[in-house]
Amino acid sequence: MGHHGSRTSSSPDFLALTSPEVAIYMAGESNTYGHPHEETIEALLAVAAEIYGTDVHGTIVVTTNGAEYELQLEKQAPPITSPATSPTLPSEPEQTTLPEPTKAVDVQITRIFYDGLVPLVESDEYVEITNLGTEPVDLAGWVLKDISEGYPSFIFPSYNLQPGQSIRVYTNEIHPEYSGFSFGYGKAVWNNSYPDTAALYNAQGQEVSQKSY
Repeated sequence: MGHHGSRTSSSPDFLALTSPEVAIYMAGESNTYGHPHEETIEALLAVAAEIYGTDVHGTIVVTTNGAEYELQLEKQAPPITSPATSPTLPSEPEQTTLPEPTKAVDVQITRIFYDGLVPLVESDEYVEITNLGTEPVDLAGWVLKDISEGYPSFIFPSYNLQPGQSIRVYTNEIHPEYSGFSFGYGKAVWNNSYPDTAALYNAQGQEVSQKSY
């Protein structure tokens, strides 16, 4: 679901064209934005889609063999069946200030290797992320995303990033020496002819780092 399940995502026209069986949104528990919004949940329930969200089900992994798919939920719970399952945005929201991440947390995107050496698919592209702070950081639920295109996104599993440690998220390769993370994307992610921008969000949906090249 687009934009954490906000009211601007999953329009009736889009749902009519796609007829989704399953819809998944990413949102922090009790987030101040009220994501997912009631209108979006109701629209998906109207087309009989099963709805899952990271605030209710934790990390959600979808695996497929190209013909069938399977969902794996970190937290076992039934699909969302009403808008009341998730927080709703007040009609006249009070002005709020998002809490700053703990000062010791300083996780940054330090490099984008955008011009891969593997022809066409450039599977060896990567984004490097470094903990520049003084404390380990659990990346569970953090998200790395190409915000220039709006996709792909990578949701981190539980992983303790130690102070001074760097990890990489490859386009479509597994490198255990850099944590083994990959978008699993079958074509190049990062454009070579004009700059893209990568953004890193914490588990509460706050942007903690952004880098262009």
